[in-house]
Amino acid sequence: MYWPTLNKLIASLTNPDERIIDIGCGNGGMLRYLKGLGYRDLSGLDGSAYGVNRLRAEGITMHLARLPKVPLADNDYDVVITSAVLEHVIRRRTFIKELRRILKPQGRAYIFVPDNALGPIDDPEHCIMYTEPSLRRFLKRYFREVVIDRTRDVNDTTPLLFATVRK
Repeated sequence: MYWPTLNKLIASLTNPDERIIDIGCGNGGMLRYLKGLGYRDLSGLDGSAYGVNRLRAEGITMHLARLPKVPLADNDYDVVITSAVLEHVIRRRTFIKELRRILKPQGRAYIFVPDNALGPIDDPEHCIMYTEPSLRRFLKRYFREVVIDRTRDVNDTTPLLFATVRK
């Protein structure tokens, strides 16, 4: 899916000189968008070999891995992005610790999840449904700063929570 509103939001919060990774990047829409704006140090991680190879062919550094593990170096990224991923991860504590581990000491992560929507009953691929209070409680265990806003994309009616966290 193409998320123009979310792409513009991330571009407004980052700069082309930062080292950025999109975890669970799927077809790489956000990475392609940022690359088109002149971002130079972009990476993605996904479980699809097809997607990883396709984005590599487009000049984006890609990693093939199955979550919750993120087989990347400690303290390596200024920005970690994960859109519509956290609600799918069974071992979410392991996953969020991995995100924290790969962030540089002053790094930040941008996390999008459905807002009190699409729970496991509505979508069997979802493991958990988040509300603003439940997402805040969960993230505060792992990050010193947590800010949560509500948003949605023009291409989707699902309400979203947008968390900005700092290591």
